Amino acid sequence: MRHQRAVSVLLALAMCAGMVPSAAMAAEAEPEPVQEEELLTASSQSGREVINFNPDWRFNLGDASGAEARNYDDSDWRELDLPHDYSIEQDFTQDVDVNSGALPGGVGWYRKTFVLPAGMAGKNISIEFGGVYMDSTTYVNGQLVGNYPYGYSPFAYDITDLVVADGVTENVIAVRVNN
Repeated sequence: MRHQRAVSVLLALAMCAGMVPSAAMAAEAEPEPVQEEELLTASSQSGREVINFNPDWRFNLGDASGAEARNYDDSDWRELDLPHDYSIEQDFTQDVDVNSGALPGGVGWYRKTFVLPAGMAGKNISIEFGGVYMDSTTYVNGQLVGNYPYGYSPFAYDITDLVVADGVTENVIAVRVNN
């Protein structure tokens, strides 16, 4: 019987994510309670495992050509934990649409590098977003996973075939948001 992988990430309102210690990923370990923002979930026939994925993201306000690439250098990007709303960090202005709350918005990129333990091999891996405001495009290890043009509603992508779970290889999730 073919085994599959599963990993879920959930981002709230603006954007969310992080990585937990591998001990929390062990099948026999109870996952930590998590907030609604985001989750890393591994599923197999033996059950579903949920991991908090909010801490340790990198963020860049503005478009960044090539930021979806696995080997993109994001070392000068700001480190943050999700949830995060970059619009509220900007100055209010009258030069934008009234529906934006007088905040400029714009394009922002979020990236997270993580290693999946070998114990997650053979599981279904999916990334679940609780909501991203708005128009997000998601990449895993440089491969386009999908575009979700709406805001505030949950969505998910199966990334089973795009991640490596060997306890060594770094995986990268990159999300471009156009608010």
